[in-house]
Amino acid sequence: MQNTANLNAEQAYVNKKVGVAKIGIVIAWVSSITAILFGVFNTSASTLIQGDTGVDLSSPLTQAIVSITILGVGEIFAGIMTQIYDAVKGKGFKEFKRMTGFKISWMMLLSALAAGPLATGLQVTAYSMAGVTYVTAICALSPVVTAILGRIVFKENLGVRVVLGIVFVVGGALVTTFLGAPDTAGSNFTIGILLACICPIGFALEGIFSTYAGDLIDPIEGCGFYRTICSGIMGLAAMAIISGSTGNISVFTGTMAAIFTNPLTLLFVLLFAAFVALSYTTTYVGFNKCGPSRCLAIVNTMPIWSIPIGLIFGALMPKYYSYDVTFAAIIGAVVVCVGVVLVVMKPSELFKLRDVEE
Repeated sequence: MQNTANLNAEQAYVNKKVGVAKIGIVIAWVSSITAILFGVFNTSASTLIQGDTGVDLSSPLTQAIVSITILGVGEIFAGIMTQIYDAVKGKGFKEFKRMTGFKISWMMLLSALAAGPLATGLQVTAYSMAGVTYVTAICALSPVVTAILGRIVFKENLGVRVVLGIVFVVGGALVTTFLGAPDTAGSNFTIGILLACICPIGFALEGIFSTYAGDLIDPIEGCGFYRTICSGIMGLAAMAIISGSTGNISVFTGTMAAIFTNPLTLLFVLLFAAFVALSYTTTYVGFNKCGPSRCLAIVNTMPIWSIPIGLIFGALMPKYYSYDVTFAAIIGAVVVCVGVVLVVMKPSELFKLRDVEE
């Protein structure tokens, strides 16, 4: 009887961990969709600001200043939205004080630095230069970097099938960007792809840092403060310094003024912020529930979802958002998603996602 009881208890524990991992995968998928949507509204806001200020967005530097400034303002708004949500859920100042009291919570600040002004800043800049499908195909390399770091830091179990899935992800990304470039691609397309190549490093570091801290603190609480508000402040400070030192301070101040004086631009930035809040918090919760490697694998199914979303918004508001994709790029996006399916296709193994080998 005792052995039977032990077996039942062990199976119940396994079932619970499988259930948590499945929830994490669904949450990560939500992050994937909302990450595409915040890219749409960042690009749309950039287009409006170009019309308001006359800034030349053909210059990679000015495009970066505008995109990352929008990102910074949006992240601060997203942080405020997340804090309001936490307050409604009963997590007031005492909970915030408890969180910041943990020294490990400051790992979230390292996560914000790696993924905020660095990875996400370059990502939204690249969106405007190369298009969402092509950039997200490059960002899909994040699980590869994360898997390597996750194996080293967390000793995550990555079997042959997972490795094969990663190979598909990498192959799909290469097909999309090198064989699927549109005929209209110019020099900025190449620059955008090069900027996107830096993003996986920042996102991988985010996964490691935030998962490590998220084991002890509420990931939503930590994300709401460190990943959004702190990241937004760092991004705006970086853009003020860079624009001032390069003689482009008017681009930075003009972008800030346009955001708060044009109602439509402000609406786009607020929509951007709402999707940022959803994307960031769901990513952090996903890290905690199913591990950084598989969470980022699901998040980086973005290339396939970006196609219908891009076509819809390109048709609905062509004045503010344009979208172009080739057949080869679509094939590459499908290959990326096949790789992701290979990574997570067997639910019975999901309980091992965060196991540590002795």
